[in-house]
Amino acid sequence: MPSLHMLGHMVAMAVIATLVKQIMELNAEVNKLKGQLGEMRDTLGCAEHVRECDENNKNTSDTSEDAHNTENEDELSDKTGKESRKNDSVERGEVAKSIPVAGQDYVELGSVYSSVWCHDGINQVCQFENICYNSKAEEFALFKHKSSTFENVKIEHGSITMDLSSVKNHNAMDMSVISLPSDAFSRFKTKWINETTLVFKPFLSGNLMHMFHDDIIPLHHTLKLITMGDMQQEEKHPFEVQLFIFDDEFNVDDEIKQFYEVFSRFKIKSKTDFQDEDGLICFRSIFIGLSKTTTWYDYGFSNPQGPLSDSKVDSSHINSAVSYLRQHLPLASDNYNSQEYVVMFTRKENRKIMNDLELTLKILRTVGMKVMNLNFESYSVSELISYTSKSKGVIAMHGSLLILSMFLKPGSFVMELFPYAVNPSNYTPYKTLSQLKGMGLIYKSWTNHIKENSIGHPDWPPESGGLNHLEEDEREIILQQTEVLPHLCCDDPSWLYHIYQDTFVNTSEISTLVKEALSESRSKSEAENNTGLTLHPSRVQNVSCNISHTDTSGKRTQGGMVTDPLKLKWNIPWTTFYMELESLHYEILLQNLNTDSILSFKSRINKLAVEADCSGQCYVWVRAVINNNYTGPYSKATFCHNDLT
Repeated sequence: MPSLHMLGHMVAMAVIATLVKQIMELNAEVNKLKGQLGEMRDTLGCAEHVRECDENNKNTSDTSEDAHNTENEDELSDKTGKESRKNDSVERGEVAKSIPVAGQDYVELGSVYSSVWCHDGINQVCQFENICYNSKAEEFALFKHKSSTFENVKIEHGSITMDLSSVKNHNAMDMSVISLPSDAFSRFKTKWINETTLVFKPFLSGNLMHMFHDDIIPLHHTLKLITMGDMQQEEKHPFEVQLFIFDDEFNVDDEIKQFYEVFSRFKIKSKTDFQDEDGLICFRSIFIGLSKTTTWYDYGFSNPQGPLSDSKVDSSHINSAVSYLRQHLPLASDNYNSQEYVVMFTRKENRKIMNDLELTLKILRTVGMKVMNLNFESYSVSELISYTSKSKGVIAMHGSLLILSMFLKPGSFVMELFPYAVNPSNYTPYKTLSQLKGMGLIYKSWTNHIKENSIGHPDWPPESGGLNHLEEDEREIILQQTEVLPHLCCDDPSWLYHIYQDTFVNTSEISTLVKEALSESRSKSEAENNTGLTLHPSRVQNVSCNISHTDTSGKRTQGGMVTDPLKLKWNIPWTTFYMELESLHYEILLQNLNTDSILSFKSRINKLAVEADCSGQCYVWVRAVINNNYTGPYSKATFCHNDLT
């Protein structure tokens, strides 16, 4: 019979054997799970976003807390370099179970979903979260899922059509963002761009009017919208937004390019920068389009040109962009800081002022002010801006250089000259700019009404006003016209012929207009014109209205009552104590509910009595008015209480 000691030993051995068997089974399960995980990695490939997997998935790493302490992680850090990863804007694919992307969690392993929020109207300046660019197809794709958000977005045929410029509905400036299911994301090799990015397309950057009106001012306004006005005051490139110009390349000279580059601390991207990339370039946060809020002119693609009827722009939009450019661009200095002068823009190739020297001398004799003759061929844009901004006004034939009047100080003048048969009332981009609320510019125009003082060029190329491509009868009609008929942009032969004429101007008429403009300028103050600084009083508060009743002997009674004046009082608006005021008064509205009549009256004090029979059924409203012009909001309706109740 075995002893107790032997029995205990046998039981212990049996327990150990059982434990060993269980450990072996667990190891087999672990190896099986590792194999399954490897198969999943091979299937999903480089679907995630921390580092780019090579073709053999060699660099795939675990995302758990423990994995960050392994030797493999150290080796990966050594290979890539900490500084390189810090400065590189592109993150590359890697498998992970659940890693947030731009504030969202993955729907499932290896997939993402996109969301869209549009501002400034449907499909205008839209923010996309988690969308990708296919450089081979030159298309953006979003990944739709039931969790995707689409706000203020119109989708047609599965895609979102976006304007890439501030010019409305121009078919050469739109782009479509197509849709894919979210689970399709895992099938692509991807690279991620971390920086907030803005995609747009310059409209016609070689023309100064288009550059400033369609690109620069809208770009500045859009960047402020994207960053919510949070501009870091760095020496250069304060906006932390990457610019992606959706064109093959940004092919403009350095003088023009700097006006775009100054808005971002990153190098501007174009399609060419992504053309060699395989797979998808994915953006965590990307904006597409430019704000249309700051544009004021319609070039006439569907109707004859003229001011935009729904324009919201005022001087604050223009001045904000001007201030930014002055701060961040090296503008040239001039030698005329100590004396007043006017600028005359001249042209060397077309639209020439044939007697510009005579006009210069005539203005000098008439108003005693020097005239600086500047042209685009001899001066840089920065120099033109510098000279213009310090002048008392500009004179020029109708043309793109007049857009530089946006840099003039309030009270300066804009003198626009037109060739024969061109009606100034039909071509008003610079008149409209001058008269925007708060600009404070004095606008004058002059037109040549003497045909003999014009020199046409019918033998020039059609795009420069030539007529030789037309039939003889068509040419003759244009040559005999006394006014260009309304037309669409941009190749009307009558318009081109007449606008490219050279002109002998009437120096006496123009110098007289300059004298009038300077006289008007001296009569205006900068404060009167700069309505961007206009202030209004705050709401009137704590209004009280009491009705007291007396009889003919002056004693209060319940019967035989005679209405005494209403007793009104209110608090002076608190903001007015911090303003420099020329005047302050109040406007009062009194409504009798029994008769539905409304009385209105004014008061210069905040406590008064008003004779009105309310019969206990009156409401009163009060608002403040400062400087005889700027009103505050009305107070809330106040019921007039009876003293006897």
